[in-house]
Amino acid sequence: MSNPRQQVYPWLDATWQKLVAYKNQDRLPSALMLIGDEGLGLFELTEHFSQSVFCANKGQADQACGCCSPCVLFKAGSYPDYLLVKPEEGESSIKIDAIRSLTKTLALANQYTQRRIVLIYPADAMPHAAANSLLKTLEEPNGNTTIILVAQKAERLPATIRSRCQLLSTKVKDAVAMSSWLEQQGCNQALQYLNLANGQPLFARELWQQGAIDVRNELFSCFELLVQGKISPIDFSEMYLKRKEYPVLEWLMGWLIDAAKLASQAESKALLNMDLSARLKVLLEQLQLRKVHRLFMLSARNVQRDNSSINKQLMFESFAINCLSKTDKKGIY
Repeated sequence: MSNPRQQVYPWLDATWQKLVAYKNQDRLPSALMLIGDEGLGLFELTEHFSQSVFCANKGQADQACGCCSPCVLFKAGSYPDYLLVKPEEGESSIKIDAIRSLTKTLALANQYTQRRIVLIYPADAMPHAAANSLLKTLEEPNGNTTIILVAQKAERLPATIRSRCQLLSTKVKDAVAMSSWLEQQGCNQALQYLNLANGQPLFARELWQQGAIDVRNELFSCFELLVQGKISPIDFSEMYLKRKEYPVLEWLMGWLIDAAKLASQAESKALLNMDLSARLKVLLEQLQLRKVHRLFMLSARNVQRDNSSINKQLMFESFAINCLSKTDKKGIY
């Protein structure tokens, strides 16, 4: 790439400028933490920033030239003073051995430049033992090393880790920039896909490329049939399990949020699923607001537990049973 700035997504420009300011003022902290959803592009942003730090061509302070020796090595994944710590292929967590190996490497002298950068991603994928091992490194920082932790949820990391990192705010609310970027990619339903992806533009692009609106429509029709009593909880569960690679729990919760908004006389443009507004009104009439609220609480709890080891078939069946229930008893899951 000749100009990494082209790869800085527009909704992250403010975060990029803060990173550049650290570099230009020669005050990169020993530990930085960036928090944000996976589909925002924080990993890519951090990699582009790291390359700009190592670039030998300082003609333009906030850009890497892409052609000097450090840039060539970086793009090849072989720059010796850039260390990426992430889960091994097929694994979801960062092993303690990876942190121990990092500690040993940091004890050695830099090989290429005075500055060394470590990127840990996703940092909240470290189990407690790995985080404790990293803590020892953070407590004794090397003045020439910057450790950047990128995580989705700060609360998943121990307070001792968070307290030793300088938090760089990455709050992103620029839906216009995100939608515009998606349109430039060729997506003509940008806002709809952005809503489907819970405001994560990179994930929205992925969903668009998969034609996920058709999948959402299929699942919404399945939900309607359940509410109408035309399919069983088992049928409902089987249909949703077939589409488990999609954020089906978040979509369910979004429909319930929209139904509650309609009960408050919200306009269609305020909905996450604007194109379903007429059908959502019918759904609201069939379920009634009290049950909508109860199902929302159940689906929100399921979203929080989705990555755990619970039986997802029973989870969906329980949701469906609660949906059909004439009483207000709480579900198992």
